[in-house]
Amino acid sequence: MQGCRGAGEDEGDEEAVRSWGFPKWSNCRGDEEAVRSWGFPKWSNCRGDEGDNQFPIAPFPIAPNPHSLRSRGPRVPHSQFPMPHSQFPIIQNSTFKTMDSKEEFQQFFAACVGNWATERTYHYLTHQEVERSHTEFVIQPITTERKAQVLSDNQYPDNSNLEVLPGYHLEFTTVSEKGEKVNQSLNMLFVPQMEEGLILLGDYLRDRAYEESRPIVSHFSFNPETRELLMTTTYTRVVSVDSINLVNPKLRIRKIFNYRRPAEGEPLQELALVGFGVEHKQN
Repeated sequence: MQGCRGAGEDEGDEEAVRSWGFPKWSNCRGDEEAVRSWGFPKWSNCRGDEGDNQFPIAPFPIAPNPHSLRSRGPRVPHSQFPMPHSQFPIIQNSTFKTMDSKEEFQQFFAACVGNWATERTYHYLTHQEVERSHTEFVIQPITTERKAQVLSDNQYPDNSNLEVLPGYHLEFTTVSEKGEKVNQSLNMLFVPQMEEGLILLGDYLRDRAYEESRPIVSHFSFNPETRELLMTTTYTRVVSVDSINLVNPKLRIRKIFNYRRPAEGEPLQELALVGFGVEHKQN
């Protein structure tokens, strides 16, 4: 093409060009009837004819071509555009359901209730050792009385909403590849405190900790979009960051990062242990 000349003038066969649905062009002046069949005004020297710039009006609207703002065919009445702005949805009046972080939090734990089996791998970075283990565990809801006992064991303030707070009994058996066996059981309670956007934050209480055999208060965050529960526990010598990602009601991914406890106010930097587990629901 040269300048504004169209394909029909250069060297393309006129009928071939028309078979593609394009009007015949001549110095950017289209055949008037062909151009009008596309819904465009009459063109003159690459500029619209100001005296004839209205699209044909149809007695009823049609769906616009999604690939073109000016699709072939009749137009929506009283508009030069296939869809007037008034027909676009208004977001604030949308009927889409707003995600409720607390509701998602309850559903997360409802899916976790039951019997699970997990294969885990632990990397001890302090002495370059890799250990594999198999764990079977069961999670069951606890009564309001047991929830109150977990609060008391941790000298935590009373809560009037104990019935709705997620509280569970965990019992597990772990067998390492070396044949070492560990059994443990504990009660846990989650007390939401605040929301930052969609992220739910709060305290995570146990009547017996994993690393140390004593009641302990940890902190948690829950992301309802990714269904990830992140728990951070400060022990005497280490800080444990434990992640549970609920992929679906029958599959969880577990990640554990144990850092050497830094001085007060210092960031977590030195990793002592990294664990990874794939957990499958058994019932």
